[in-house]
Amino acid sequence: MFEFLKRQPIKKEATPDAELSEDSWELKPKLAEEIDELKAKLNDKYRNSFELFNNIERARLKLAEPWVPVSRLQREKRILLKALEYQEKESTLLEHISKKAKDFIYKYPETLLPVAIVAGLSIGELALAIKTHLKNAVPVEALTAKDLDSFENIKYLGGIKDPKERAVLLQIDHDIQFGEFDGYVINSKTVEMIVRYTLPKGFAGNLSKIDYRDEIISTPERYGISGNQGARATIELGSVEVSKGSTIPVSIIFAVDDLLTHEIGHLNWTGNKFLTTEEKQELLTKIVERVRSTGRYKSSYVEKINNDNKREELDLKVTEYFAEIASAYFSPTQHYLLPTEDAAIIDELIAKTDPNFDIKKARKRRTKIILMALKKDSEQKIAIAESQIDI
Repeated sequence: MFEFLKRQPIKKEATPDAELSEDSWELKPKLAEEIDELKAKLNDKYRNSFELFNNIERARLKLAEPWVPVSRLQREKRILLKALEYQEKESTLLEHISKKAKDFIYKYPETLLPVAIVAGLSIGELALAIKTHLKNAVPVEALTAKDLDSFENIKYLGGIKDPKERAVLLQIDHDIQFGEFDGYVINSKTVEMIVRYTLPKGFAGNLSKIDYRDEIISTPERYGISGNQGARATIELGSVEVSKGSTIPVSIIFAVDDLLTHEIGHLNWTGNKFLTTEEKQELLTKIVERVRSTGRYKSSYVEKINNDNKREELDLKVTEYFAEIASAYFSPTQHYLLPTEDAAIIDELIAKTDPNFDIKKARKRRTKIILMALKKDSEQKIAIAESQIDI
C-alpha cells in the first residue's frame, strides 16, 4: 500500500538538539493535532498500514517522543495526505465497479449471480439488486405512489391510528431545542420566532431540534445536482441541521423565508406524527399527480433532479416538491406563485393539524421578523464600520 515510499531514500533526520528552538516547539502541537485528524479519516486498512510503516521508520531512525523533530512530523503529515489520496481513489473505483455491476444486473437480470460474484457484491446487495430490478420493471409512465420507497417509509414510520387522536396530541406541550447559530446569517432567536409564530401547530409539532452546523453538507449524488446543501432534515429524529455551505448564497431573506420552512416541510412528509398512515399515503398520491402535471409549481430545484433510476428520481422529486410548495405557501412573497391545486393541498393539511391557524396573520408576522433581522444586520454592519474608523 505504501510501496511508493520504498522508492524514496530515508534521510537522516535532524538531531534532537537542533529541534529545540522556540518556533519548532510551537509547531509541534499543531502538527500533532493535524496528524491525529488525518489518521482519523483513514479506514482500518490504511490506518493499520500507516502505523506499521511509521513505527518501523521511527525505530530505524531511533526517534521517540518527545524527541521527534518537526521535520519528521511534517513528513508523516505528507505521508498521511498521500494515503488519504490513495484511499479516495480506491473507494471511488470500488463504488464505480459496484454501480456498473448493479446497472448491468438491472438491465440483464439473468446475469445477476455471475456479475455479482465478479463485482464482489454482498448477499445484502444481491437482495437489494433483485428487489430494485423488480421495482424498475414497472414502466416509468405506469409508476404510482405504491411503487415508491416513500410509500414503504410511510408504513414503517406510521402515525396516529385514528383521526380522533389528533386533537389530543396537538394539545400536548411540545418542546423544541433551538441550538446556537453563531456565525450564521440569522441568530437563534430569529429561528425560534419563525417556528413559533409563523407555522401551524402541526408543522412545528413535528420538529424536535434545529441547530447550526459549521460544516459543508454535499448534495447526495442520487440527486444529479452538483453543489452543497444549505440544510438537511432527518425525518426519523424530527431534526433539522442548517449548514454553512449552500450552493445558493444564503441571505437573511432566503434563510428565513425559504430554507427553514423547506426543511421543516420535510418533517411533515412521511414522518408526520399527526396524520394516519392512510392520510399520508393519500397525500403522497396527490403529490405524485402534481409532479407529473404540466401545471405543476415550477421549482428550479425540483426540475433539476436527475437520476438514471427513474423510480428513484420520481421519489426524490415528490419528496422535494412537497417541501417546496410548503415553503412557498407560508412565504409572504412567494405564495401567489403557487398553483391553486398545490395551495389546496397545504390548506387541507393545515385544516387537519391546526384548524384555527390564520395564514394571513402568519405571513404578516413573518414579514416583520424578516425586517427586524435585516435592521439588526444593518446596525451590526454600521457598528463594525464605525469601530474600524481611526479617530
